[in-house]
Amino acid sequence: AERTTGAAELLPLLIFLLIQANPPQLHSNLLFISKFRNPNRLIGEQGYFLTNIMSAQSFLESVCDDDGVLQHERALTIAAEDFRREYQARKAIVY
Repeated sequence: AERTTGAAELLPLLIFLLIQANPPQLHSNLLFISKFRNPNRLIGEQGYFLTNIMSAQSFLESVCDDDGVLQHERALTIAAEDFRREYQARKAIVY
């Protein structure tokens, strides 16, 4: 049976991609978009994607402190030490 990817997999996938890609100035870019976007241009798919990427970024900010120490270990399905190591290596993801 072929399995398709749906909306339920999008947020975890975005979280993973943000950690792996480590886009520069993600936090400030999302702030800029949220303050200066034209509301008429962010409906449909564009608005859906922006909401999901902002949620992924917010999740990453909320699960650990500035040193990469997990604050909510049950929010993750990987070992806390593995997450901390990856977070430390890609700390710039949210700033």
